[in-house]
Amino acid sequence: MHHNDSAADMEFLWTSAVPCSKSDPLNKTTNSCSSVTWCSSKVETRLDYTLNLGQFSPPYCLIYKRSTKQLVPTNCSFGSFFMCELPCSKPICPPEKMCIKDESIFEVVDGKTYMKPGREIRGKWEKSKFNSSYYFFLGEKLVTWTENWKTCCSLGLKPLSLGEDITHFDRSKSPMQGVVYWTAMTRAECPYQFENCFQENKEEFPMPIYGTKEGGSCVAISVRDDVARATIGTGMAVKVIVCTSKLLMACEGPTQTFEVRENIVSCDTPECSGIPDCVMDDSKFLTRPVRVLLNPSRYGRWSSSCDMSFLQLNNELGTWDEAYKRCCSHGMDLMSIQNSNQQNCLYKPPTISILSNNGRLPYNGHIWTSGRDVEACRGRLRWCTGYLNDYIKKDVVWKKGVDPKSANNSCVYIDFDDPDLPSLGLADCSEKKQIVCEAPGGVGYKSQMHLFFCRKSFKVTQSEAGKIWNTGDISQAGYGFKKMVQCLAEYLGLVYDSTKINEHVYLSMMSRMFFPFDRTEMLNSVRDKREWLMSQPTLNSTRSIMKFISEATEDTMDDFFSGHFQLAAEMIRKIYDCRDIAKTNEETFAFDFLQCLVQSERLNRFWNAYNFELEVRE
Repeated sequence: MHHNDSAADMEFLWTSAVPCSKSDPLNKTTNSCSSVTWCSSKVETRLDYTLNLGQFSPPYCLIYKRSTKQLVPTNCSFGSFFMCELPCSKPICPPEKMCIKDESIFEVVDGKTYMKPGREIRGKWEKSKFNSSYYFFLGEKLVTWTENWKTCCSLGLKPLSLGEDITHFDRSKSPMQGVVYWTAMTRAECPYQFENCFQENKEEFPMPIYGTKEGGSCVAISVRDDVARATIGTGMAVKVIVCTSKLLMACEGPTQTFEVRENIVSCDTPECSGIPDCVMDDSKFLTRPVRVLLNPSRYGRWSSSCDMSFLQLNNELGTWDEAYKRCCSHGMDLMSIQNSNQQNCLYKPPTISILSNNGRLPYNGHIWTSGRDVEACRGRLRWCTGYLNDYIKKDVVWKKGVDPKSANNSCVYIDFDDPDLPSLGLADCSEKKQIVCEAPGGVGYKSQMHLFFCRKSFKVTQSEAGKIWNTGDISQAGYGFKKMVQCLAEYLGLVYDSTKINEHVYLSMMSRMFFPFDRTEMLNSVRDKREWLMSQPTLNSTRSIMKFISEATEDTMDDFFSGHFQLAAEMIRKIYDCRDIAKTNEETFAFDFLQCLVQSERLNRFWNAYNFELEVRE
């Protein structure tokens, strides 16, 4: 509420009404009528009393008198309180009848409902901790706000509503940490009113909504890290976003309308479906404080080279499935040849812990690798390990006469008897062959170990890598550094098939972003703005100064409390801007993608926010 002078009378309140209406015009004889027309909406209202205009002349002004609860004509120059109202009472939501489940996208298998192959959405269900008969579905699908509600409705669900139940996600290790999801809330066509569309319960959201002064009409949600939660008191941030932005989908409903397949079969990604589960045998390990294999020498012959540790199982042959499970039980994988550099290294390793007579690895004959095709995608060979899921590259060397395109329920072995180079061959997966397991050498976080291997493979010095890491200046990167980035991105699973981005891995890495909240920096920023405003001669009244200080404080706090939100939304947006960059060089695509990312000022040195401790230790 505002007032236009200091002597305003609390008894009165200005209105937008004018006397009389088309259906009840002014009676010129009595100079009265019993209706008003509201100028703001052109709506006519009949009164149960008469307005006597008496000595007043146009323009007529009507004021509300609180004691009588009636409108009375008054001199338009009278000083009184006034209140402003929005031209709308509620936002515009899509019609409820448009929210329809699409039964055609589902199938029933063994009594369970799944999404049909090709229509599947990767994601996870969570049961509400406040209501055991209510569920949330967080999908790994990037959509606009409209696409979000349409997708949720097609699944027999509703878009995620913002109410008290949403605090289910305000917790440590929240699936919303570091990423951004759409909600059902909008302010479309009514900028200061928010509503959860498609929801019967119209409860008000108990938290502030940031970004209300910025563009956009749709509301999204994200969760900050644990340190920020402890500092602020909540990890949740809710913000207005442009409705056409691509963010993650989020739905809710009283039932879990379908099951999520653990392995979504797609020939477009190199995931290994239909193979045995990889399970470590805990009885072989000391599990605390770190996982250590007990009495390792009893399992076979160990050697190390090419920054990998190898275990050749004692006098043991097995089918591919058997070999895969045996290596998994030791916390290892079958051998893989990520690129031609690694294949050459296996032929002439620069250093090795156990050498054969010819200076090569102490192996001979045929040994299973982790390479194979899968039932859903015959002929498309891929590596299946815990650290490398990618298609087999074109530059690796195959045995003479072997055509990898001919694979059909085939598994890949490596022939160490080939005099020229350990070459790759194809065999039926049911054949029995030697078993050699491998694991990245050393102990550390996944990305650190692979960085070490890739840096050495492409002869990048530690000082060169460190300089670029610390400064963010990648313009001086040499070709070796660019190939190192490609190598690392492929080992992390971020890039596959040389020039494709794995969105699942990209989003998983985003969830490990760490955004510490600096309350002191925020308060200092507020103080600096206040001091600057106080020094401005154009703000020549205390009222003007206080107004601008209030707005500046609100804007600054808005920026700090939702700062991580901006970076997360920008990283998601950049997937679309950068993933289709010119793919002219398969050896450096990942570097070109990285270069595109950091062109955004907000994403400069974004890797400094990455929390390595959230990675799974190898």
